[in-house]
Amino acid sequence: MATKLIFSMYIPGAIIVVLFGLAALSLTLLHRHRKGKQTRDFFLTARNSVGAWFIGWSFYAAILGSWAVFSVPSYAYTAGYVGLIFYAIFAGVPVLVQAYLGIAIQKRFPMVTSFTNFVQRRFGTPVMMWVALIMMLNMGIALTAEMTAIGDLFTQVVGTTRVPIVVIIAVTTAVYTAAGGLYISILTDQVQAVLSLVLLLVAYIYVAATFREPLGPLPPELSADNKLGTASIAIVPISLICASIYSEVAWARCWASASDRTLKLGALYGTLQITVVCFLLGFGGLLAAWSGLFIPTGPNDYGNTIFFSLFLNSQREQVAWVTVLVGLLAITLSTSNQDSLQNGLVECVGGVFLKSAPVWIARVLVVILTVPCVVASLQGYNIISLYVLGNLVVSTHTLPIIAGLIPGRWAERIVTPFTAICGCWVGFAAVVIYAALRRYDWGLSLSAALHQVFFEPFDWPRFVIALGASVVGLAAGAAMELPVRACLRRPIAPSNLTLAEQAHRREQEAAATKLKDIEEDMDPKLASDQ
Repeated sequence: MATKLIFSMYIPGAIIVVLFGLAALSLTLLHRHRKGKQTRDFFLTARNSVGAWFIGWSFYAAILGSWAVFSVPSYAYTAGYVGLIFYAIFAGVPVLVQAYLGIAIQKRFPMVTSFTNFVQRRFGTPVMMWVALIMMLNMGIALTAEMTAIGDLFTQVVGTTRVPIVVIIAVTTAVYTAAGGLYISILTDQVQAVLSLVLLLVAYIYVAATFREPLGPLPPELSADNKLGTASIAIVPISLICASIYSEVAWARCWASASDRTLKLGALYGTLQITVVCFLLGFGGLLAAWSGLFIPTGPNDYGNTIFFSLFLNSQREQVAWVTVLVGLLAITLSTSNQDSLQNGLVECVGGVFLKSAPVWIARVLVVILTVPCVVASLQGYNIISLYVLGNLVVSTHTLPIIAGLIPGRWAERIVTPFTAICGCWVGFAAVVIYAALRRYDWGLSLSAALHQVFFEPFDWPRFVIALGASVVGLAAGAAMELPVRACLRRPIAPSNLTLAEQAHRREQEAAATKLKDIEEDMDPKLASDQ
């Protein structure tokens, strides 16, 4: 049975990935024949080229990966139905959040090419480089976790090595992403999204037709009594929204949308799709735990493969054909997610550290940046631990940077490069201090406490502290900077404004001065009153 499942999974899995690659390369050649060679800007942003329907499917396919087949059911198993509901909702909500933030960014900086580009225009190059490093860390962790998740499918469910499938998907996505860029990635997302939904529908039809397990009262660990489920009210919104903001995956689709209306509609479509699919996957995990189909191997079994328990026969063996279909679902989602993360990493590195480099450098970067993620994923790290680290770090860095979008002179006085960095660093320091203080309650050394906070499954205080302390740090930075600037008689802004905004402001001031002169010439009494 195991050998049959290995061949049944590997052969169609490899074929479908290669077909995705061939389709993407064919679309690339067709696009070049019609439009000519891509500019560097279009390769990275596909600016204003994609309609609402395509953007909606792309949001769904790009953000959901095979992690959803593992992490969402696992979270439902550990956090109960309350955790599942919040996870499903806030897996999709960040798309809407970024869509509206993206519109605000583009209104202020019409030719922005990335989130880091916005940070540079608002805060300057040093802050941009720091934010770029945090984004690279976050997306690198996400890409490693995605490769780890698809590898776990083959080691824990199929019962074979993870190496071939991880390498096949990584190489294929790197090749067609390097060739076609973001626009081709969005086109392939359409096929991958539809196929994944069809496969999930077939799997649920099978469950509906064959599920006969008795369901008693909902166990306390799956009900509202679950402490992690209650903590999800704070954990899930903070961690998922912040993690999404520090990833170029959704931002890229903001710049690619044909218009603001297109982006809003596409984001709504994408949010609904992500929420529904995450709920269905999570409910599968909840159902498997509730019915007793899933039997944990020990206290540290977080149920990463719990969804596949729905496809066990009476001998507790995997039903091959439906397990293969769900495996193909995971492979399809993994392919779309990986090419989007590769695009995001290239935009982050190329747009910050190799800004004037030609397009071919960006193409080579796709391959280079994929290699360390492949190597790390082959170690089989715990997926939850990887996401905890990334989500917690970006939670300390989100509000001080996003505050740069607040309009008005007072906002410009308070949210400066110095105060933004203060907020980020104070937020991170507060989490470290939290670990240092709690180590006495936990009976751990400092290093063990830091590991507990940054790598172990979620609890709510660390995320609330990360977010709240970052705001306190920003305010403290402003309290230090404002008096110093006042003493030195230095202007509070416009160091954090773009040259274009400075020129526009000078034109407005000149026009106001000219109007005032005209009014004074026409009405001497008005001049004397003033």
